[in-house]
Amino acid sequence: ETERAQREIARARPVKKKTAARPARQTARVRETTPRATPAARETPRRPATPPPPPELTAEDYNDQGDEFFDVGQYSKAVEAYRQAISLKPDYAESYNSLGDAYLNLDRSTEAVEAYKQAVRLKPDWDEPYNGLADAYLNLKKEPEAIEAYRQVVRLKPNQADAQYNLGSLYYAAGRYAEAVEPLKQATRLDQQNWEAFHHLGVTFTNLNQSREAVESFKQAIRIKPDYADAHFNLGVAYYNAGNYNEAVEAYKQVIRLDAGFTEIYSNLGDAYSKLKRFTDAIEAYKQAVRSKPDAEDYGNLGWAYSQTAKYAEAIDAYRRAIQLKAETAENYNNLGYALGKLKRWNEAIDATKQAIRLRADDAEAYSNLGWAYNNTGRHNEAVEPLRQAIRLKPDYTVAHFNIGISYSRLGQFTEAVAAFQQATRLKPDWPEAHNNLGYAYGSLNRWKDAIASHKEAIRLKPDYAGAYFNLGYAYFKNGDKNAALDQYKILQTLSPDLAKKLYLLIYKKLPRQTA
Repeated sequence: ETERAQREIARARPVKKKTAARPARQTARVRETTPRATPAARETPRRPATPPPPPELTAEDYNDQGDEFFDVGQYSKAVEAYRQAISLKPDYAESYNSLGDAYLNLDRSTEAVEAYKQAVRLKPDWDEPYNGLADAYLNLKKEPEAIEAYRQVVRLKPNQADAQYNLGSLYYAAGRYAEAVEPLKQATRLDQQNWEAFHHLGVTFTNLNQSREAVESFKQAIRIKPDYADAHFNLGVAYYNAGNYNEAVEAYKQVIRLDAGFTEIYSNLGDAYSKLKRFTDAIEAYKQAVRSKPDAEDYGNLGWAYSQTAKYAEAIDAYRRAIQLKAETAENYNNLGYALGKLKRWNEAIDATKQAIRLRADDAEAYSNLGWAYNNTGRHNEAVEPLRQAIRLKPDYTVAHFNIGISYSRLGQFTEAVAAFQQATRLKPDWPEAHNNLGYAYGSLNRWKDAIASHKEAIRLKPDYAGAYFNLGYAYFKNGDKNAALDQYKILQTLSPDLAKKLYLLIYKKLPRQTA
């Protein structure tokens, strides 16, 4: 029986980028005028006074005008004002930066990029245009350029928490998880209440398979925002990946308490219960998962949990449902074949495992299960080749060595059977059935002392193993020790009266006397 690999989902919900704050604007400049002298009185009639021409606006005036338009959301007018300022003062870095902000709010990101670039060219040590440049690149889906812009921001202002967070988030989105860690750590250091940064750091650690670090990060996110279901979900994933299945269960249960509509949690909950061998609970979780959303993988896991509780008919139904949803799945066919075999529906089991092999020719488990099914239909010759193939694919596959040992024994090839069972006991020393079958093969070669040792080991591992007591008694008898054989007979009278009678008959050639 082969345990299915469980799903290990590390799900990260998208994290919204924090928009950089617009740079502070200059306050309106105070314009000073000099009082004009009053002309001397004349005796001749005065002509009407001509009003003086309006003073020409400066670059700063246009910049202030642009700020006023910007602040009331009139971004097109702000653009014109900033462009006027720049036409009067071509090296006006602040106006270029503000022009970029206005373009950004008009969704004219390409023009925003050019404006920010001019601001950076004129004032390369100013972090604000780099922030805007990163925003514009993100709108244009130019993530590598956005990353470079944020790198400049954190170079110039290492203590800007939002920039560190955004840089880390972009590294994460690009799959550059190792590079994402440091800026996200800095973001959490600079803003210890930023639950998003802690959560994103945890997801990054999960993708780096650093589960313990992920656990601590998710705990911090939950400390700040206890009702954040995603953080509890990902905490459960991190616990699961770290092998802390009880803690994973508790985290997943908390998700259900917080968000009853978060139905995908039941798949993960079932996986954690399965790892704890709480198969009845796993069945209920998987049933809830497939009720919410029929899914081939969940049906497959449900079938596996049913198999572990010997509910093979239910397992068969679950595997068939999985196959209907996703037919080309070798694993489901193999598991279906196993469940059919457990109900002694051997021909169907053979067909199912053949389908598994057709879909995945390197599936050692399917070859082993095919050999197992052939053995149970008496087709031992046909069993040998698939079992050999299973061993070629997976040399340390204990079950395949055991099954081929059965085939060889049934074919009377006891030397080969001994070698196969020796391999099985070497790979799994605590398997009593393998030791018992090894003893049988030894006995068939008249190696009675070796047979006795193997049967005794089987009994040591499984003290109520009636078949091993019977075989041990027979081996003692064949080795000339009738008294020791009778000792096994006495034990069998309690464990298995039928086997006790059979052993007595072999020793004495007659049935034991009946007692009142």
